[in-house]
Amino acid sequence: MSGVFRSVTDGLKITEYQDWLIFVQRLQDLVRSGRIRRIPPSVGNHRFAKEDEWYFDPETGEAYVHVIPDAPVLPQWIQVDLLAPIGRPQAHEKAKRHSH
Repeated sequence: MSGVFRSVTDGLKITEYQDWLIFVQRLQDLVRSGRIRRIPPSVGNHRFAKEDEWYFDPETGEAYVHVIPDAPVLPQWIQVDLLAPIGRPQAHEKAKRHSH
C-alpha cells in the first residue's frame, strides 16, 4: 500500500469498532477533499458484495475495496487490480453475498 491509501489505515486495526469508525471518517474526508474517488464496482465483479465500497487513487492508480461489516464478516480493506481477470468468490464472500 502506498500513497494516500496508507494514511487511511495508519495506526488502526479496522476490525476493532472504534478504529473502524475512524477509518470510515478518513475515507469520507479523502473523498470530500478529492484525493480519492469512490468508483463503481468492477464489471463482472462476483468477489465482493454489492454493498461494498470501491475507491480509486488517481495519483497512484491503486484501487481498494472497503468490505462493509456484516456479521459474521468483519470489515476489510482489500487492494484490487482493476485489470486482473475476475476470479471466483471465496467462501466467506459467498456467505456474505447470499445472506442479503
